Amino acid sequence: MPVKNMPILCPSCQSPTFLRGHIADSNAFAGRVLDSPLKGGCLYHCKYCSLEFRWPQPSKDSLNHLYESGNDIAWQYVPKQRRDWTFAKELIQVTSGCSSVLDVGCFDGSFLTFIGQKYDRYGVEIHPVAFSRAEAAGITMVARDLEDINANHSFDCIVSMDVAEHVADPLTFLKSLAAITKPGGMIILSTGNTEAWSWRIAGSRYWYCHIAEHISFINPTWCNYAAQHLELGVKQISTFSHSDASLLKRARDVVINLTYLSVPALGRLLRKRGIGGINVRQHPSLADVPPGWMSASDHLLVVFQKP
Repeated sequence: MPVKNMPILCPSCQSPTFLRGHIADSNAFAGRVLDSPLKGGCLYHCKYCSLEFRWPQPSKDSLNHLYESGNDIAWQYVPKQRRDWTFAKELIQVTSGCSSVLDVGCFDGSFLTFIGQKYDRYGVEIHPVAFSRAEAAGITMVARDLEDINANHSFDCIVSMDVAEHVADPLTFLKSLAAITKPGGMIILSTGNTEAWSWRIAGSRYWYCHIAEHISFINPTWCNYAAQHLELGVKQISTFSHSDASLLKRARDVVINLTYLSVPALGRLLRKRGIGGINVRQHPSLADVPPGWMSASDHLLVVFQKP
């Protein structure tokens, strides 16, 4: 914990940061409603590498405990609903010599099942029930935590979908992935993108950074910084939306979020009247919880290449 009045430094590059604003408290973590809210803290932006992150953050032990007790269906997806899964699968299929694929944060192994049995498929997953489901699906589970992977393991391709936002320092995380990637192999990450226009205007009041288990947030600028720092190539960066929403749904989300941002008192009033199903009476701080914006094109998929 930093000394009072000392600057908050970036976990990736140790450069000075500036405050983007307060993050609302949350009463949910990994799909489970908590008895009492978790403090939101504040959102900071690094002036040098462009990383954004929540501070203060829970300890790794506290986070691990919360993940292990999370909802065992929190991250189940239908593959066709995931544009990043489809792109990653196509990229793996057209990459010659790609025979071994590791999914870090694989949950129940759905992505690895999606790519098919022609590959040697490996997984890392902390949730005990999801870990067992992945094993039952034929995935070779190598560890519960990235730190526990045998140093002798190496893979042609490593994918990690919706995980970078859960780690305290994405640069250290990417370095660990690169260490177990074979020369010439690739690393595919997907996560939120702080350079999306919706995030730029909402800042710390954006729905994605409000999610309690999300503590770090990257963008294309950070990806290029990280690649240069770790001597990796950036093969491609694509942006996408998690939700294949209609034009009407997209317009509705824009109106709701712009109203919330411009008239925060109205947002609090609606929460207090029961909009969103949050118990504001018991926990008044939850009145500041932002509306979702799933239709926004606020995610990125980046492909790093190891020399």
